[in-house]
Amino acid sequence: MFDVRAVARISSAALKNNLKLIRSRAPGQSVVAMIKADAYGHGAVWAARLLSSQAGVSSLGVATFGEAVELRQALPVNRKTSIIVFSGAVPWPAGSRGNE
Repeated sequence: MFDVRAVARISSAALKNNLKLIRSRAPGQSVVAMIKADAYGHGAVWAARLLSSQAGVSSLGVATFGEAVELRQALPVNRKTSIIVFSGAVPWPAGSRGNE
């Protein structure tokens, strides 16, 4: 029987290169770097620190209010990075959209 585990190696150089490619496709535009689901399991704080320090990144985007709080607490106080929550901030009951 095998005990095989998947391993993900995350490269800050590759992430920076991806950002550079995106910026080259939309010159002069600012970027909202999406950091959600713990950066898809790779570490939201790590990704947010790296991306928010790059030129052209105006904001970080997250899916939930809790993710925004985590990043706000983790980012340096002197960093004025905007964090945009792309879902409702109110925890509606399951199956409800809050307007029923």
